[in-house]
Amino acid sequence: MNQLFLKQCQRWIQSVNDNDLDDVVGLYDRRPTFHPTLSGEFIQDDQGVRDYFTKFLAMNPRVNIVKFAIQELLDTAFLYVGIMEIRVDENGVRTTKYARFTFVWVSNGEHWNIIHHHNSLVPKLD
Repeated sequence: MNQLFLKQCQRWIQSVNDNDLDDVVGLYDRRPTFHPTLSGEFIQDDQGVRDYFTKFLAMNPRVNIVKFAIQELLDTAFLYVGIMEIRVDENGVRTTKYARFTFVWVSNGEHWNIIHHHNSLVPKLD
């Protein structure tokens, strides 16, 4: 099952890296819970997901997974957690950020969708 789960996760990464708004948004459930990386919003609908990714993809992001784990919850649900590197254009400068992430994916029998996604920047340690 882990290969099937990993394939779903790679779809999200590829869609973001391809800057494919419709594909990214299509991976989310219509009523997800979503704490995005670069926003203080708490998003709970597909329009909110679209609005966030419209802004985020305009920053020309490049996502690279640094470390991850997959935990099967059920045959139809799994947890994907880890740390990602995100490179974005901010104010004309390419910056790199690191974020902790959690995705909960669920299958309805035909499609896998993200029902929960939480990203937060990794704090800088002094």
